[in-house]
Amino acid sequence: MESQSSIFQNSESTALADGASMTTSKGTLGDHSSMPSPEPAPDQNTGHTPLLEAEQVEETHNDNHTREHSNQPGDDKKSIAPSLSSIKSYNHRDSRKFLLWTGFNRLCVTLLLCLILALTLRAYEGFDEKHPRILGKGETKTFNALVLGLSLALGLNLASSLKHYGLILRWTILTRRYVTLQVFDLILGCENLTNVLKLMIVSIPGIERVAFDKVPLLKDIAWLKARRDGSRYTWVICLLWILINIGAQTLVATLSIFWPVNPSEIMPLLVRGDISVSDLRAWQVDASNHSTAPQLSVANAYGIAGSQYPTYSDQSAIDELYMQGSNAVLRGDDYYQYTFLNRNPDSMHSDYIASSRGVRSSAACTQFTFGEGSGDRLNGSVYASSDGGHSWDYYPILHSIKGQITWTAIVDETCGDRCTTLYVYQRADNYTIVHNSMFLCNSTVSDITGKDDEFTGLKDEKKASIYSADKFAQIAAGAIGWSGYYEDGFYDRQSKAYLSGLPFTPYEILNTTGVQDIISRFTIGAIAAFDDHGPRIILKDQQGSPLQGQQLQVDWLRVLIILMWICLLQSLALVVLLACANKSIMRDESFFSLAMLLSPIVNRIGRESGMNLSGEEIYNHPKLWNQKIKYHYRKIKDGSRKIKKVDILVEDEDWSEKDMLKRSHPWGDGLFC
Repeated sequence: MESQSSIFQNSESTALADGASMTTSKGTLGDHSSMPSPEPAPDQNTGHTPLLEAEQVEETHNDNHTREHSNQPGDDKKSIAPSLSSIKSYNHRDSRKFLLWTGFNRLCVTLLLCLILALTLRAYEGFDEKHPRILGKGETKTFNALVLGLSLALGLNLASSLKHYGLILRWTILTRRYVTLQVFDLILGCENLTNVLKLMIVSIPGIERVAFDKVPLLKDIAWLKARRDGSRYTWVICLLWILINIGAQTLVATLSIFWPVNPSEIMPLLVRGDISVSDLRAWQVDASNHSTAPQLSVANAYGIAGSQYPTYSDQSAIDELYMQGSNAVLRGDDYYQYTFLNRNPDSMHSDYIASSRGVRSSAACTQFTFGEGSGDRLNGSVYASSDGGHSWDYYPILHSIKGQITWTAIVDETCGDRCTTLYVYQRADNYTIVHNSMFLCNSTVSDITGKDDEFTGLKDEKKASIYSADKFAQIAAGAIGWSGYYEDGFYDRQSKAYLSGLPFTPYEILNTTGVQDIISRFTIGAIAAFDDHGPRIILKDQQGSPLQGQQLQVDWLRVLIILMWICLLQSLALVVLLACANKSIMRDESFFSLAMLLSPIVNRIGRESGMNLSGEEIYNHPKLWNQKIKYHYRKIKDGSRKIKKVDILVEDEDWSEKDMLKRSHPWGDGLFC
C-alpha cells in the first residue's frame, strides 16, 4: 500500500545529533543561498518534497559534528532543533494529488471488477437473446467458480478501499479536538469495525448516565468509560461509516440472488448420445402386410388428436411453443408444415429439440356441378360433373347426415405415390346449409427434407424409418376419410362422417379453399400426433442428443442497479476523502512510525515499568490518567525558517499552542519534522 509516511523516513542514513546547534552559517538549513541545486520535485508516491540532497546533509553533519565537541559558551544548552534528515516539505496540492491518485486507482479496480462480472454474466447467459446459452454440468461449475471469485474480489476490494480511506481520514479526525487516550486508540484502530462500533457507543450523548446509573452491570465494561470529549456528532459519523461498510458488502452478497441458474426451459443441451425418432415406415408397430385397414383407422385417430395442436404462421412462435412441451403446426400460404422432434430416449417428453427434418401437406380440390336432383343422394349416389358440365357421372356416397360433411377416401393409388383422392360431400339441412356441395380433392404429403449430416452411420433401414415410406405418406394424406372398415361392398374406399363442433367440421357452407385447408390441416395433424406418441426407433451414438441443461437467467435491471450503487458508494467515500482528509499530514500504517508518534506519551511511564502493560493499564496509569491528547504540531524556529514539529499535544500542558489550536484548521504548507 502506498503511503505518505516518507516525510518521516530519513533521506540519508547518517542523522545529526539531537542536540546539534542550528545556525545560519554556510551549509546549514537556514542558509537558502548556500544550496547547490534547486529544490527536488515532489515524490509521486507521497506528495511531499525532500528538503536536502545527501551531499548537503553530509556537509551539514560534519559542520555540526565539529561544533558539537567545541567548548563554546552555551553548548551545554539543550537544542530543540530537529535532525535535518527528518525535515520534509508538505504541500496541500501534492497531497491532494496523492489522495486522488490512490483513491481513483481503487475506484478503477472496483469499476473493472464490475465490468468483468457483467461481461461474465452476459457471456454465460448468451449475447443473443433469441438463442440463449445452455450450460452443462462442467460449464455450470466453471461459471459458479468464476462469479464466486469475482464477487469475493469485489467485496474484498470494497472492504480494502473503505479501510484505506478510513485509515487516511483518521488523522484529520485526530487533529480536530482533544480526546481521551481510549478514544484516541479507538480512532487509530478505525480499520476494525468493532472499534468503530465501540467509538459510536461511547460517543452517544448521555451514554455514561445510562451505562453507569441505570444499568450497574455495565460498569464492568472498561471501554464504556472512554468518552469525555464532549462531541455530539461522532456517533453519527461512526454509524454512517458502519452502514456504508455493511451496505457495500450486503450489495455484493445480494448480487447472486439475481442470476439464478435454473434447468433450461427454452432448449436442451446437445451432447453425444442416443436419439429417439419416429418410425415412419408404418402407422402400427405390428402392421400386417396383408391388410392396411387397421393402419387406416390408427391414422384417423392420430389426425383427430393432432387437430387440437395449435397452429401458427410464425416459425419463431412454434419454436417457443416446442420448448413448452407442445407440438405445433406451421401454416403457409397453401400448405401446412410440421418439424419433427429429436428426443432423448430416457426422457422423451422433457428433453427434446426440433430437428432439421420437416414435412408439408397440401390439397387441391375441384367443386362438382350438380345435375338432376341438385346433388341429393339418391340410391347411394350423387349425379354430378367434375369438369363444369362436360361429362356427367354417378358418384357413390356411402352415407350422409343432414348439415354434416362426409369424407370418402380412395384406398388405391390414383394421384401419386404420396397422394390420396377424397370425395367431400356436404348435405343440406334447409337451415344454415341451404344447398348440397361436393368436391373432388387430391391430398398430398411431401417428401421429408432435412440436413444430410444430422445423423451419421445410418443404415438404409434406419433411413427408411426416418424419412418415411410412400405408403405411410399416402395413408396420412387420406387420414380424414379413413374409418378402418369397408362397407356396402366398396373395398376401394372408406368413408367417415363427423358430428359438429370439431375443428374440421364447420357448420357453414363449404367452398374449395375451405375444404383444401381442412384436409391438409388434418393430414399434418396426424403426422404431428404420430411424432408425439407413435412408434419410435433409437439411433445410437449420435451427436446432438438433447439433455436437460442449465440456463442462466439474469435480472439485468436489479444487477445493474446494485453495481451502480456499489460504485456510487465508493465514489462518495472518495469524495469525502478528498474533501476532508487533506487537512494534515497523513501517516502510513507502519507500526514503527506510529510508535515514534506515540513515544512522547508512553515514555512518561518509562521503559522499565511499562513494556508489559496492556492498553487498558496504560490508559489508567497514574501518569496518564485523565489525560486528553490530540494529533497536531508545534512551531519551532530554525534560523531564519519556521519549522513545524509533528507531535502529540496534551491538553492543559501545551499552553503556548492553545490559541493556535483553539480551532481546528488545515495544516498549512511548509516544513515539518
